[in-house]
This record gives sequence, structure tokens and C-alpha cells, in this order.
Amino acid sequence: MKYRQTITTLALLAMSMSAMAQNALHDTRISPQGVNLALVGHATVVVPNDHARLLWTAQSQAATLQEATANAIAQMNKGIAAIKSVTLDAKLQTMNVNSYPVYADHKAGVTPQVIAWRVSQSVSVDTDNVGLVAPFITAVNGVLELDSLSFSVTEKTRLAQEKELIRLAIADATRKASYSAQAMGLKPNRVQLKDLVFEGADSVAGNRVLMRASAKADYATMPTPAIESGTSTLTLSVKANALIR
Repeated sequence: MKYRQTITTLALLAMSMSAMAQNALHDTRISPQGVNLALVGHATVVVPNDHARLLWTAQSQAATLQEATANAIAQMNKGIAAIKSVTLDAKLQTMNVNSYPVYADHKAGVTPQVIAWRVSQSVSVDTDNVGLVAPFITAVNGVLELDSLSFSVTEKTRLAQEKELIRLAIADATRKASYSAQAMGLKPNRVQLKDLVFEGADSVAGNRVLMRASAKADYATMPTPAIESGTSTLTLSVKANALIR
């Protein structure tokens, strides 16, 4: 009998609390000044990559540092000539010149002896024509070592997508503000966005390519690799204060 009485009491208490919560919800009133909400709108656009960067390295090992350096320079010059044989409309930059000694096998009690020198030098190639990547690789194959290949989006493309990103971000923030107004029983047309602050992905410097007449080369007999440049995702967010009245 006590067990049934306890259950009945708990049930009545739960119903009472539920009724109180409903009454509290119905009694909620919006301040005459309105309600301020901090919102974040997000936007995403996927675009094809239109910029490529290739990094090649020339390496040489010889008995003397002078000979190894001369060989590496000659190899690099040959590679740069091969790159320019495809096109002159690319940005080249030599970098990462390194040299270090090569020692004989270590023997206990014997001071290691330098038996050779190794020298390496790298060159980066930037182009806004991703269609030239395969010809570049074909022309330079066997001359320089391809260390890396990456694709990205040019600043021109980013700026072209800026208007769409802003539109999508504001639309997303407005939609969230309207949903919040509806949840409070207010009309969405009583929402006002203010104090907008945009935040985007890291910006990249534009590639200032000097345009010249292209040189022709006979690299058609070499096998051409299949290259897929892929896509990049551009993002933008907007922080805003929404005034709901």
C-alpha cells in the first residue's frame, strides 16, 4: 500500500512540474528593447585548382667540394633550360643550396676521413597553367629529381568567389537568426543583423607572372604522365549580432 502511494505521489509531482514549466514558457515575454543574439554564418565554395608548384632538386657527389658544386650547378642549369623549353611563362626561383661531406665507413680508433662532397640545389616552378604540369615533368625527367608537386587556387580565383562567399555567409547567418525568432514566437521579419565581421581562410599572394613568347621543344616523344589538379575548398564566416524584437 505504501509502495502504490509513493508512485502516485511521484506521478502527481511530475505532472505539477510539467505544468509549471509550460506556464513559465507561456509567460515568457521579450524585452521591449529586443533580444541580442551572437551568430556565426558559414559559407563554402569548391573550385578547381588553377595554380601549380613544382619543386626539383639537382644533386652531385664528387671528390672535392668544387667539383661537386660545379656538377650540381651544371645539372641545375640543364634542368632550368628544360623547364624553359616548355614555356617561359612560369615563375622560377632557385633555392636550398646545400653541401656536406661524405665520410668513409667508421672504424674503431680511426678518425673518419672525408672521401667526397655532396652538393644539392633546388628550384621551384610556379605556374597558373595547370595544363603545363605534365609537359614540365616529361621535359625535366632524368635531369632533375621531382621532390614535390602541389596545386592551389590563385588569388584571382579567390577574389572572383568572394562575392558568392559573402552572400552565402550572410544568408546562413540570416537563416539562423530567423530560426531563433521563430523559436521565440516572433516573426522572422523582425530580425536585424548588425556589426558584421568577416573571417576567411588564409590569403595567398598573387602570382605575378611575366608573360613572354613561348619557346618550343621536342618532348612529344617522352611519355606524358596523367595529372589531376583536383579542387580546393574556399571558406568564409561572418560574425554578427542579431537584434530580434
